[in-house]
Amino acid sequence: GIEHIRELRERVKFSPAKCQYKTYIIDEVHMLTPESFNALLKTLEEPPSHVKFILATTDHHKIPPTVISRCQRYDFANIPVDTMVEYLKEVASKESVDISDSALRLIARSSAGGLRDALTTVDMLIGTGFESIDDSNVIDILGLNTAREIDNLLESIVNKDVGQTLNHFHELIGKGRSLTRLVTDLMGVIKDLSMVKSLAADQIRWHNFLPDQLDLYNQLSDKTTTGSLQQYFHILLEVEAQIKRSTQAVMCTEMGLMKLCSVESLAGVAEVISLLREAGDGKKKKT
Repeated sequence: GIEHIRELRERVKFSPAKCQYKTYIIDEVHMLTPESFNALLKTLEEPPSHVKFILATTDHHKIPPTVISRCQRYDFANIPVDTMVEYLKEVASKESVDISDSALRLIARSSAGGLRDALTTVDMLIGTGFESIDDSNVIDILGLNTAREIDNLLESIVNKDVGQTLNHFHELIGKGRSLTRLVTDLMGVIKDLSMVKSLAADQIRWHNFLPDQLDLYNQLSDKTTTGSLQQYFHILLEVEAQIKRSTQAVMCTEMGLMKLCSVESLAGVAEVISLLREAGDGKKKKT
């Protein structure tokens, strides 16, 4: 509010008692009202020499140009999984904690590029008192679905095996897995399978596939089409919306999975064009 900005303007005039600088961090700065920005603008134009402002936001486009023009901008990117794993290894070593590499990779991937979340998870695992920490401990703490479990579910869907699909689903639910997380993870592997289907092997080297996972996706890509995979994704988007507003979330997910198994193979635009070109080339050869 503007009253807080006015209070801040009065406080910045006073030099720090001990340190060289006073640092003010305004988090989610894009939430300030236009009046608050206007009140802050004069101070940003001519800040006292002992004051530093840090304006943090994820929506920089919502900040007035007059404010942006008076700031130095630093964009923070997500930390790569491999970099995070190496750092977590150092932390585990200093804390004398035995954590497997695969468990650290699970932690890094689940933290979505944020080291703070990854360190919080490691701290939680240390607090449980395990002598050694493996994948199962991380899965229990974070309520994750393992990649193997989701791949098994994906395989049964592509094979149109309704019974096996529902069996895998209820096994996951029986382990206390989150429905929302399950649907999100399934959307993720469908996206991965779509990449394998659409791109050459050298174009997806940046993606962190598990051992033998890429071989499985190559096999599954021969059994489906890009059009079907697009259908899968849109069906899961509908299921995700349904389970957030329905009191029968499990039933909605079951129906969604059965719908996935009944999707007929559709040719995507690229495949249709390819088929038409082949047909055209065949006619030319005959003539």
